[in-house]
Amino acid sequence: MIEPRTILTRLDINKCIPFVVYDYLKWSITTGRKIMIFVPKEKNIKKISSYIKEYLNNLLENKLYLYDKSDEKSISKFLNSGNAVLITDSFESFMPNMKNTDIMVYFADNSKFTYKKFVYLCGSVVRGEKDLKGEVIFLANRETEDMEKAKNITRNFNKEAWNMGLLSV
Repeated sequence: MIEPRTILTRLDINKCIPFVVYDYLKWSITTGRKIMIFVPKEKNIKKISSYIKEYLNNLLENKLYLYDKSDEKSISKFLNSGNAVLITDSFESFMPNMKNTDIMVYFADNSKFTYKKFVYLCGSVVRGEKDLKGEVIFLANRETEDMEKAKNITRNFNKEAWNMGLLSV
């Protein structure tokens, strides 16, 4: 199970995105991976997409998809793209076991996101065709109990799996 990474920042993530996030997005796109970005509210979707477009427009080339419940075509286009970014507030839109897909939870300190949702996302990210492990990243201003609990659950799961001989390097 993928152990999540946390990016904490003092920046107001309502107004800008930390450069480490842009670097991560750029790396994912150039290595042919897809990225699903979860936000807590629909109003965050367009705001976040405008920041991403501003810095990564030349890499995305019409591969930035915004998903709301009325637009099922976005998911289909995203799934059929080699590398793309999908921004959504709909946890239900997530399809487990998508190959070559990384996940970022933007505003991970929002109460909408529980440790159960975090653990589900961590367990759903699979190894890609290029044998790269998927990533789950929490972006927030502060670490919450739910974020910490999800990290502990995944870490303990992996320790047990290692001790049972189910994991190898």
